[in-house]
Amino acid sequence: MLTSWDERLADILTKFSGDVGMIYHLNPEDNNLHLVVRTDGFPDYMIPIMSKIPIGKGIAGETAKTKKAIVANNLTGDDAPECARPLAKTMGIKGMISTPIFYGQDVVGTIGIGCFSEHQFLEQDVNDLIEIGRNLAPQLESEVAKGENNNLNDVKSPFQQGAAVLPTPILKKLSTKGFEPSERDSPAAVALDGFIYVFGGLKDDFSTGVNTFYNDLYRFDTKTYTWEALSPTGELPQPRGYASAVALQNEKKILLYGGTSYEKDFSNLILFNDLWLYSVDKNSWKSIHATTEGPSARTNSKTWFYEDKLYLFGGVNGLNHKFNDLWVFDLKTNSWTEIIANQSPHSPPAVHKGQGYWEPIRGKLVMYAVSERGEDDLVNETWEFDLKTEQWRNITPSKNNIMPPRTATVASIIGDNMYIQGGDLQGVGSIKECGTPFPQSATDEMWRFDTKQHEWSKLGVTGCALPRLKRAGTATYDGKMYIFSGFDFQCYGGKGPGQIWNHDVYMFTIVPGMFPNELN
Repeated sequence: MLTSWDERLADILTKFSGDVGMIYHLNPEDNNLHLVVRTDGFPDYMIPIMSKIPIGKGIAGETAKTKKAIVANNLTGDDAPECARPLAKTMGIKGMISTPIFYGQDVVGTIGIGCFSEHQFLEQDVNDLIEIGRNLAPQLESEVAKGENNNLNDVKSPFQQGAAVLPTPILKKLSTKGFEPSERDSPAAVALDGFIYVFGGLKDDFSTGVNTFYNDLYRFDTKTYTWEALSPTGELPQPRGYASAVALQNEKKILLYGGTSYEKDFSNLILFNDLWLYSVDKNSWKSIHATTEGPSARTNSKTWFYEDKLYLFGGVNGLNHKFNDLWVFDLKTNSWTEIIANQSPHSPPAVHKGQGYWEPIRGKLVMYAVSERGEDDLVNETWEFDLKTEQWRNITPSKNNIMPPRTATVASIIGDNMYIQGGDLQGVGSIKECGTPFPQSATDEMWRFDTKQHEWSKLGVTGCALPRLKRAGTATYDGKMYIFSGFDFQCYGGKGPGQIWNHDVYMFTIVPGMFPNELN
């Protein structure tokens, strides 16, 4: 049973594939709409304005005044309602629906939903949302009108669950040029000397069931926003997705490990445990042959690079056998060493859904990990590995942990903080229609983990809207996080575009001084 207005709004957004939303209560004493709950994603300047809306003003006010739903499936068109155009211009909302909440014949509030991508709200959607409002009306009157709602004017995200609200960083959708990578997800990417290098990945087309793996190499100029397709010489790595890569900044080289390829229904599965070195100066690949036996073939491993050593944690062997071992590859000796054996009880759980972060933070490797502990029971933890003591430590906060658990995210280290964006929410409103071979629940959320205080906080952004993507690629350069590739999945009532591939590049920037330990 949904017990909070956060949960109620989250459930509504899931049912209607909404990105942002709000619920208002009509106070008969001052005849204004008072905000009960909203999602993140609204610009800072709008928040005070949103807290109280006069009848007849804005979308919610007009909905309450007319006692009729307002629907706009194309807010960029000339037929968009006048009251909705400021929202479209400010936030990039492309589709929205607002309905009155009826208690009997009286309007006691409104529900609003917005979408950052095109969405076709139908007459049935209007009827369904009005019916939801009728079901919520008794609670709205009993809890909010009597002051029992703990969320009133305490405007948090549906999934934030009490996490601290922080100043909003800046997100920009870049205007790029050049020859961009084809549609794909799960590429390997690193930042090196002002460029972002993107290798391989796959296009697992749900509509055809065809999986296309790549071994091409692109680079993106962070100054000119230009894509370039490279043509390396030498022997090339085989096409693959889910490979791991790190940058050797001083040598201007890229180290690539592992990955996988397969055909329809995971037939002809190939797992890799090879190492490859790409030289920027020579524009060439070279296979590295270790002098000692290394980790078994696997995919989805998490990697970091520190003092000429590649650290590699876990992964999966394609048969859903997961590892939690930790290996190190020494570039000076070309040798592998197992630091911590598989199934160690003092290590993070064996996961193939963890997120590695490429660079150590104050001598520690940080990882966010999600794993199945049992049916409907997920591990949702944050760990750090001390490079001096060679010991793992569980640093999951006891309160305000990132919720719900998520996989297939992108991540970045900026200053002493770790950032996670997008991914696939676990156990929340999964879509099982529109041709998907497995449940989909893509999210646009962005979270920050303070590695000093061991606290998770959900972030909003200014600029453009956060992209709802899973299995995207990312790299960080000069304190900026770049996000590209990946896909969204949209479906409502068995209808929708389904898989939507991302062709854009997003740049996430932290304003200096925004957070105390940022950009030191």
